[in-house]
Amino acid sequence: FGDLIGCRRRQVARTTGGRKCVCHQGRVRPDATASNHSYPDRLSMKKIRVLVVEDALTILKRILEVLGADPEIDIVGEAEDGKRGTELCEQLRPDVVTLDMMLPNMNGLAATEFIMAYCPTPILIVSASTNRGDLFKTFDALAAGALEALDKPKGNELDNDWEKKLVATVKFISGIKVITHPR
Repeated sequence: FGDLIGCRRRQVARTTGGRKCVCHQGRVRPDATASNHSYPDRLSMKKIRVLVVEDALTILKRILEVLGADPEIDIVGEAEDGKRGTELCEQLRPDVVTLDMMLPNMNGLAATEFIMAYCPTPILIVSASTNRGDLFKTFDALAAGALEALDKPKGNELDNDWEKKLVATVKFISGIKVITHPR
């Protein structure tokens, strides 16, 4: 049946100005299949290196579990406070940082400002801030250079929606080139 279609294509091509069929012009091989193309192997692709900065142990474990389950993501470090998070960011140079806003020693806003000034890295704010003051800090972190904010999981999400959104957002922002953003 495929030969019949190819034959028909050649006939149509000849009747429309005498041009050759595309498959006879050397651009496309008529017998080529998708399996013959050399696509890069997903296993040989560079993994997205992620640093997780979170002080709540249950949320930290959940983020590590979700991101660690994806074969394209490699968790290179974790920190429980903002100061340690900035130190690890300078040492490890991750592709993405997930960052809580309410952290001991250095809050998320100060950590965002430091990271964007000294080692610019795409930052995903993962926060459960619900009061007005905390929300303004999240907006300030976005103004300081963080790329996106995501609510922490509540535990009642259906169909792994939060997990899918976290992984998709990390993958998306890993491709964004950020620049030094002093404040």
